[in-house]
Amino acid sequence: MGESDITVAALTRSLFRILRLPRREAPALAVQLGLARFLVKGKKPAMALRTWLAGMEKCFLKQAFDADPTLSEEAAQFRALRGLSAHGKALGHLTVSTFSNHGRDPGRLFLTTLYSAKGLECNAVIMPGLEHGQVPRADNNAEQQAEARRLFYVGLTRARHQVHLMYATTPSVFVEAVQDSLGEAGESA
Repeated sequence: MGESDITVAALTRSLFRILRLPRREAPALAVQLGLARFLVKGKKPAMALRTWLAGMEKCFLKQAFDADPTLSEEAAQFRALRGLSAHGKALGHLTVSTFSNHGRDPGRLFLTTLYSAKGLECNAVIMPGLEHGQVPRADNNAEQQAEARRLFYVGLTRARHQVHLMYATTPSVFVEAVQDSLGEAGESA
């Protein structure tokens, strides 16, 4: 595994942690608003990765890092990724499109959201963070729960060959339903 692979994995873990800020506190709402603005304005496939990362930091990551001192490791990892994306460095040649793997290079990781995954197919899908009470959220109403189930199904069905449903302690009710279904299929075979 190369240096850039480790940094990309660290960035992925960081983004998951950042998005778990308490939902209704002012710093978290400001970070979420910055993220939404950035995703709308920063969607330019030909943009240099280094420019995109700088925009990401300016629009929401710096605020998230400043609001939560426990994100110091993530801030360091992000700075390391920005360093690797500098001109002449290991990732200096990448654009947003090549970084996000729209070219579908089989030797690279493709990261997407469940909302963006509809219609895509991948050899393997990894769905992290499928904790009980998080997916779906414990405070979801029936309509939100149905939407969460639909998105989970979209992610689950993107895999051609393998799907990895990841949770740390207690699986989501959706994961349990898949496990139950597989158990029933095994019993009837």
